[in-house]
Amino acid sequence: RLLMMELMHADTAPSLYLGRPCYFGLANFQPYAPIWWTQRRFSREVVTSMVIALSNFMTLHVDYRIIELYGYSGGGVIATLMAAEIPQVRRLVTIAAPLDIDRWTTQHGYSPLEGSLNPYRQPPLRSEINQIHLVGTTDTIVGADLIEPFVLKQRNVEFHQIVGFDHNCCWDQIWGDYIGDANVNCVRSVS
Repeated sequence: RLLMMELMHADTAPSLYLGRPCYFGLANFQPYAPIWWTQRRFSREVVTSMVIALSNFMTLHVDYRIIELYGYSGGGVIATLMAAEIPQVRRLVTIAAPLDIDRWTTQHGYSPLEGSLNPYRQPPLRSEINQIHLVGTTDTIVGADLIEPFVLKQRNVEFHQIVGFDHNCCWDQIWGDYIGDANVNCVRSVS
């Protein structure tokens, strides 16, 4: 489900949907291999490719000087890792993002994501980045315990547990409460 794509339609600000490498029908083409959407899905190479894509867009669209990153689930992990790399980022909003991927894989009995970066193990994000991390109280895929330890290490951060929401359901009902000011000249990048 392309939840972030759906939520973009509720936002009047300029936005750019950044898809991760190997997604959207490209998995069977070179140089993609299963390792890039499995174990290394959050690797330095993947994060760097996303940062380069956004930087190239910003070079072509110089009117936009502020970046807001939004991400859902694994896209929230990527957005968090990207936020550390891009000085123009002023806001980060994640929905149901497993921000401690080691604990997430252990909890679900998944293979370790060897070669991936774990947001929890990274230094805290810059204090000028306003962070909002959301999770549903009935989410069985990503629970609060996979986000809260990351949040406790951060500055300028909010953590909201939304009663009755799960991993997929109902985010469109409250999305307007969490998007930034549409009048700010920024680019909203959604991964």
